[in-house]
Amino acid sequence: MDKSNKSQQEMLNDIYQTCSMANHSIDTIVKDILDGKFRDLVNKQNDMYKAYRTRCEQVADTLQINVKDVGAMAKVNSYIGIKGSMMMDNSKTNIASKLIQGTVMGITTVLADIHQYPNINESIMSLAQDILKSMEIFVESLKEYV
Repeated sequence: MDKSNKSQQEMLNDIYQTCSMANHSIDTIVKDILDGKFRDLVNKQNDMYKAYRTRCEQVADTLQINVKDVGAMAKVNSYIGIKGSMMMDNSKTNIASKLIQGTVMGITTVLADIHQYPNINESIMSLAQDILKSMEIFVESLKEYV
């Protein structure tokens, strides 16, 4: 695999795994959200991450790249951390704070990739920028719950 293909695969994998972890985390946490408006906001973002994962898969197919999901251990560790935090405090403020923290981690990953791979395939860059915008909007929308 040449350097360009390796870069494309690395960036697309990072983006795919970021969305996958977001889906996993939201699926874990949404059950603890009692406020309907707040739950709807979080579910809407979860649906967006699912749509971005589909776009990642489509781009990967077009570029003949294999994307890999996050490993089982990462998901288990995330689940345990989220559930442990919710047992201590399942308030809207705590849930929103955890969602902001996770989303900022995703933003950091996507931004790092954008800067590390400035000459990446246009469809991957466009996808990364769309995801980044969506995550930034999500963080802003969560602030009213903190």
